[in-house]
Amino acid sequence: MRTPQPPQLPNSKQLRGMLLIHQRLQENWAHPGHCKTGLADLASVLEVSERTITRYLGKLMAPPYNLPIEFDREAGGYAYTSEVPFFPLGAGLTMPELLALEIARQSLAAFQGADFADKLESAFEKITGGALSDKELGAGVPIRELVSYRTPGAGVTDATVFAAILGCLLERQVLTIDYQSKGKPGPQRRKIHPYHLACIDNRWILIARDPAIKEGQDPVRTFVVARFSNPQPWGQERFERPVDFDASHRVNSAFGAHSGSGAIEVKLIIYRDGAHRVRERRWHPSQEVKLSENGELEMKFKVSDLGDITRWVLAFGSDCKVLAPKELREAIAAEAHKTIQLYKLV
Repeated sequence: MRTPQPPQLPNSKQLRGMLLIHQRLQENWAHPGHCKTGLADLASVLEVSERTITRYLGKLMAPPYNLPIEFDREAGGYAYTSEVPFFPLGAGLTMPELLALEIARQSLAAFQGADFADKLESAFEKITGGALSDKELGAGVPIRELVSYRTPGAGVTDATVFAAILGCLLERQVLTIDYQSKGKPGPQRRKIHPYHLACIDNRWILIARDPAIKEGQDPVRTFVVARFSNPQPWGQERFERPVDFDASHRVNSAFGAHSGSGAIEVKLIIYRDGAHRVRERRWHPSQEVKLSENGELEMKFKVSDLGDITRWVLAFGSDCKVLAPKELREAIAAEAHKTIQLYKLV
């Protein structure tokens, strides 16, 4: 007995034709008589033979699509017998592909509050054709009961802020914002030149030039988008984006969200109890890790800014010791002293 073969999926040309047929049938469902959908009519629109249209219709009505299509004699064309909101593009996906798509869908939490968050969710539903909506696999349970992806601490962004940033990025317009800097009692009005928007560690950051920075200092700074309010384009003023600005270098040289223009070598000793946390992830593109016989790790990498790495090192507690640079050692020692004073243990 031969094993039944899965249905052959259409090639790109066939899929374009099938999508156009779906579009016309969908329009007629919403507005009866809006489009002519007889064989000759569809063949003329697609510039193919009626025989080809017949094959396309056959594919649409057969597995894996199973679309409810019948010939309407009164209208003289083909029609849907029930509503089909999305074309089922995901109908032919394999189980591993469906699992991968479900994880990708759940990762959209990082875009919560962004101007295009709802558009992403809608586009994802259209692309997959509802293939992930309570779809059951061989285990007999919905996909989302089998796999999940969580983004703890995902930054939430005001949609109006996001829209203003994107507009100024695309048009190279000067952007004015009220920015709540760390440690300041209230927001300050800033005028910046947006260069690059990035999502790092589930936080949206904007790399931008701040013309108010004193001469001799790097005017390109990293701003946390969640601290923005009252964003407005500065009239019609435009700025020139430097041709030598390298967004990927800025992002990849940072440890976390904050970046700078320097190249600081960091050396750490991770003791045995914390070593597994380092081995389980790649923390930085430039990292080098050396495992000693006693289970300790020596770790080194180059970063452009020490802002985020201080918090990262502190999270290891006594399982991590900073060897270099000196300013990082001093920052960790100062923070540890503040913590001790906070709990009044000494």
